[in-house]
Amino acid sequence: MSLYYIWRAGAQEGPYSAIALVALERAAEIGEGTPARPAEPQDGAWQVYADLRPTVEAEVRTAAPPVAVGKPPGPSLPDISKLSLIGLCPGLAAPPAGDDAIDGPATLAPHARSAVGPNYWTWWRIALGIGAAGLATALLICLWLGATASWPRLDTRPENREAQYQRFRQEGWLAFQAEITNAVIGYTRTIGSRVDDADPNPWRWTAMATVEFVNSRGGIERTNVPFCFRQRAFFGPDNHPHVTCCVDEERLLQARIQALRARWSRQPAP
Repeated sequence: MSLYYIWRAGAQEGPYSAIALVALERAAEIGEGTPARPAEPQDGAWQVYADLRPTVEAEVRTAAPPVAVGKPPGPSLPDISKLSLIGLCPGLAAPPAGDDAIDGPATLAPHARSAVGPNYWTWWRIALGIGAAGLATALLICLWLGATASWPRLDTRPENREAQYQRFRQEGWLAFQAEITNAVIGYTRTIGSRVDDADPNPWRWTAMATVEFVNSRGGIERTNVPFCFRQRAFFGPDNHPHVTCCVDEERLLQARIQALRARWSRQPAP
């Protein structure tokens, strides 16, 4: 791009580029009659700026913006100071006509003014979210109240040692009868049963049941099954401990070992 000198205030100024000269002209610092000349050649003749304007404007139009080396040119961004709501949305500039027209000094349509006002849709979403959360909380409370109302009314009063022992015996017997049918595969009936629950501590109770069951060949066999009792470590919903029953695996293993030893003792020596 060429450079130019200008004569102003009795002195030579410059050199200026073509873009700088256009900026000076727009700022009204130079006019059509301002003396100017190209910097090359150095002995160029002075002439008025009006004669150099076509050449200067042509250089400005053909001048490309500088691009950094190694970086692709980025997209040009508009001047934010020159943007307006009407410039971005031209349809907002025309207010509705007829019955929908509004009086007063407003320059935007009513729907345009809502765009710059509060975002009512956001508040509606917040209100709906709060309402949904409140409805879910109320539903959970109703379910909890219904569940508690349907619970059986349990006796949570404190009990003495004798009352607790009698309750333990009753619970132990019921648990023992239920465990007999669950522990024996192919169970058919109970021939006899015995529970030793004289000790106040349920952990020392024992029981024995003689039951009949269907074996793998379809025949009926009898067997003796030992049981033991346990007191649950945690309390129930009535705030009282309870007794459970299960197969005594240790006594059952000992009985099997004794049966094997007896069978081996009956075998003749080689």
